[in-house]
Formats: sequence, C-alpha cells, structure tokens
Amino acid sequence: MQSSYESDEPETAGQSPSQPSPEHTYPPRVCRICLETVLPTLQPSEFLQKPRVVYLSEDPELGRLLRPCKCKGSSRYVHEGCLQKWRTVDPRYPTRNFWNCPTCGFQYRLQRLTWARWISSTSTQILLTIAILFLTIFMLGFVADPIIDFYLGPLDEIPLDVDIDLDEESASWLEHLVKGMASLGLLSFIRVAFTMSPWWGGPQYRWWSFY
Repeated sequence: MQSSYESDEPETAGQSPSQPSPEHTYPPRVCRICLETVLPTLQPSEFLQKPRVVYLSEDPELGRLLRPCKCKGSSRYVHEGCLQKWRTVDPRYPTRNFWNCPTCGFQYRLQRLTWARWISSTSTQILLTIAILFLTIFMLGFVADPIIDFYLGPLDEIPLDVDIDLDEESASWLEHLVKGMASLGLLSFIRVAFTMSPWWGGPQYRWWSFY
C-alpha cells in the first residue's frame, strides 16, 4: 500500500495544547469513534514562520487525530488508535474494514504511517542520530585533509605523548576520524559564535536570549 492516513494539518507530537495564534483560529475536533474532543497543539519551529498544528490526544494509546478517508462532517476525524482497533475489531469484515473505510469506501494509505511509527521510536531515533553523526564526521574528514595538512602538516608528524600500537590501515582511519571530529568542532564553534552575534536575526537570537 502507499502513504498513510491523511490529515489536514502537518502531524507532529509531544507538545501540550496551547492557545491558537491570533492570525488563525483552529477549532477543536472530535473523534468519530470514541467522541473525544481534541484541542489543537501549536508546535513552534525555528524553520517555519508559523507554528505547526497537530491534534494529539491526552491518552498516548489513542495518538493523533487523523483524517484517514473522504468522510465529511462528524465522521471526518478519528484517532489513530481508534482506527487501528476499528480495522481489526470485526472478523466478519476483515477485508472491508482493514483496507477500506466502510462508509465512503476510500482505501486507507498505510505506508507513511508505518514509517512514522518506526521513526518515532526512541531506539530508532538514537540509531539515526549516531549514524548521521558518524557520517558527518566521516565526510568532514575529507574536507579537513587539505586544511589541516596545510597548517599543521600530516597528523602523524605531530608529536603526541600517546603510545598506541596500531597498524597502518587502522592509524589511517583513526587519523581521518580525528580530522572529521576537529572539523565538526570548528563548525560548531563558528555557528555558536555567529548566532550569538548581536547582528544575527534580531533581538530574540542575541546572546542574552540564551540566559
């Protein structure tokens, strides 16, 4: 199958409900199965001009409020958890309820929901973070080669009071990763210095806003 349940607004989670923005009002929505009224959650983002909106139940088993099909009116929205139970609750209609909405006949889109469940897992996020960090260090090692060799010379010529018995291939990889970590540290320092500048991004981004 393709894609996931569709909702009207971008779907994010983990924030407590807050007041809608003065520019636009987001009304509460009701799940058509459990009839729970869900208030909008506004999630600020530094990459977007407006906060992202998500309808998230206080019960973690219910999850987000989605629009999985083309039904309208009071049948428009349903919790992710309620929909999963509805799809498997009646064994007499496994095909109809599992893949299609029994009211409008729309075929559910499930692939993106599966990806979202995997990505929202804590262990998956940790593994992705480690993988991205290692890949960044590895790539920055190539960027650092000409710079470090120009200013300091080859790394193996720098006197170090560390006695490590490594073969040539292991030492080469270690040198590459050290260069990548040095480049990452330098870029992080430049970014912090730049964002703390009084000329960067207005008063809300100045150095005193970090305290």
